[in-house]
Amino acid sequence: MADFKDKAVSDFITALEKMRKRTVDLILRLKDKFTEEELRIVILTQMRDIVLNEMKFQGNIDRLMTVYDSALRNMISFAVVDEDTLLGLKEIEKSNLNAEIALLVVAMQREFVSSSITGNWNKNSIVENLKSGINGNLTDKKFMSSIDNSVSVYKRNVTAEMMNKAPKDTKYIYAGPLDEKTRPICIEMITAGALTHDEIISQFGASVLSVGGGYNCRHEWVKV
Repeated sequence: MADFKDKAVSDFITALEKMRKRTVDLILRLKDKFTEEELRIVILTQMRDIVLNEMKFQGNIDRLMTVYDSALRNMISFAVVDEDTLLGLKEIEKSNLNAEIALLVVAMQREFVSSSITGNWNKNSIVENLKSGINGNLTDKKFMSSIDNSVSVYKRNVTAEMMNKAPKDTKYIYAGPLDEKTRPICIEMITAGALTHDEIISQFGASVLSVGGGYNCRHEWVKV
């Protein structure tokens, strides 16, 4: 699973970089054809369509979603979760990814409008600004981190739904690394030993079933 996910994320980041460069090329071509006012209208009203459709980036988003299918196939099932719930959980994560793409589009709009105002249309400079996170754009590293967290949350939510279906006396342990990076709350849950679903919620709250110890938590609840 790790290899598949890493390759899928790597492919997505590569596609993201190509999309940035191609979009910059397109805007530079339009700059020579349109007036400044016309170009700004295009930037402000059509950027999302340019990114998702003209640059065909929506296909890259759809391919990245196969990571969640792979994660699901590699999970150990101990209770039946209906298809609608699984699809709904996946759609939540897709909506989260689309929200980040929307932020990327806004950052590109800011960068292009800034170039229009300052007159600085240096291609390499614009591409580097987009990649480095200037104007609120997510860096490649942050994208990768966000996707890692999203997949982990998805798996924990599927597990939590299986817990709801399993017998009440079923017990679970909090599994994962125990090292210098481990959060105090995760250490506490690891050392708590085997707990039922209700005992987990009673001791640590319901949110740990979904988010674990926090953003990019490396742990998960596993049936004993």
